[in-house]
Amino acid sequence: NTMLFLASFFLLGLNTIALALYTNIYGINNLSLKKSKLLTKIITDNYLEKGLIIGILTFLIGLVGSIISFLQWQQTGFGRLDNMTHIFKLVILSTTILMTGIQIVFSSFFIGILHLNVRR
Repeated sequence: NTMLFLASFFLLGLNTIALALYTNIYGINNLSLKKSKLLTKIITDNYLEKGLIIGILTFLIGLVGSIISFLQWQQTGFGRLDNMTHIFKLVILSTTILMTGIQIVFSSFFIGILHLNVRR
């Protein structure tokens, strides 16, 4: 299914962007790299709070979609689905959004940890 490939590559891209942010922040804090204007706009002092709110809301949207697809399956008595294509599209979209929310929450925590001032 094309949508499954799209969802997989979307999550791969999201993880790649998160890794780029981690390494950039680490380089700025520990290797004296210059802070870019884009990173300054993205990472603010209250990034953790914003990231948690966005991540939790994204997770909840995915959870609602997952619950809707589960209830539609329940209506058939957990048997064969008449509109399987529609349900599979909803499941793929919902789980992708759900995993995106989790990734945003964990990334927010990790970026918050990278911003801690540690005495050496």
